[in-house]
Amino acid sequence: MIPGKLLAKCVCVFLFVCFCPRILVSQTATVTFYTPYRTSMQQFRDEEAWGKRRPDFGRVFDNGAGLARLGPNRIVSFQLPVGAHNFSARFKAKPQDHHSDSLTLDLSASEHYYLRLTVTGKPWNPYVLSGPHLENVDCSVALKEFGKSKPLEQKYVEKNALSALRTDGPDITCP
Repeated sequence: MIPGKLLAKCVCVFLFVCFCPRILVSQTATVTFYTPYRTSMQQFRDEEAWGKRRPDFGRVFDNGAGLARLGPNRIVSFQLPVGAHNFSARFKAKPQDHHSDSLTLDLSASEHYYLRLTVTGKPWNPYVLSGPHLENVDCSVALKEFGKSKPLEQKYVEKNALSALRTDGPDITCP
């Protein structure tokens, strides 16, 4: 016969082991930032790319806090808490307040979001870049675009974001 206190402890441990991981996982969402894969020759030779969005580089921010410095043909994923997030990208180390090019998303539990980072040339001079731009894209589009991209090295992730970094790599399947 098992004493009452021991049985109660066993039941509590069983319930914790069974249900706590689900609770912890369901309170976060995965956000993957990437630049579309293109060789350097494609970036500069493609006449259609001038004046349009093309992969480049930039710093990625979440609610004003730096996440990573993303370069060409790179991909990085973070586990972020659910709720409203204001994502932005800049060339500089600090985000601008109230920037019109920011992307606000309400992250849902256990969902995966793909944010593409691109840069646009100015219409009057394609050699002058207007700044990085983030766009939320569908999973199937993202998978086609970052197919050969390499994971971002950890040294390019901001120190305050290391705890949210997913080290197991991006999810390469769509639901």
